Amino acid sequence: ARIVGQVAREVFVPRLNVSSSLIEIVRNDRPAVDPAIASYEEIAQLIRAGFRSRRKMLRGALEGLVGPEGFSEAGVASTRRAETVDIVEWGRLARWKRSQSSTPTPS
Repeated sequence: ARIVGQVAREVFVPRLNVSSSLIEIVRNDRPAVDPAIASYEEIAQLIRAGFRSRRKMLRGALEGLVGPEGFSEAGVASTRRAETVDIVEWGRLARWKRSQSSTPTPS
């Protein structure tokens, strides 16, 4: 994404106390995460859970979805917050979660 223009505060009613910008978003030809690794739905489920609670570390926000070994295998620190995780990292977490659901449980 890149900034392509500024929007004056005066155009908003009521007037904003922040600066506003117009951005251009260019869609990539290919997704950042291969759908064979993790689907949009699998990634979106984790992202929704990660952002559900404000100011929560991932280990708490994703409790019951991703365990300590999942963070370790994905290379994502469980002490981070959702807003610091990029889409490729969310994909690695979703891939780990998928691998756990397909792993047979010992009897």
